[in-house]
Amino acid sequence: KFLLTDDVDNTKVMALQLSNISTGTTRTLTVPNESGTLATQSYVQTTGQNSQGAKTISSSTPSGGSSGDIWYRI
Repeated sequence: KFLLTDDVDNTKVMALQLSNISTGTTRTLTVPNESGTLATQSYVQTTGQNSQGAKTISSSTPSGGSSGDIWYRI
């Protein structure tokens, strides 16, 4: 069991639950070199808290890239 606690209020605790990882599998989480906030997908969907803003894929015909990529304008 791995727990993280707040530096002031030790009743604020975050626990990591790893039971969804397949047996014999290692998953790596890499921390970016910046400060930020971790958010669940449901939090972002229900609050609209998304730094990228809303995206809409264009209904126009896609264009081909130089290496087989297909580009859509959003």
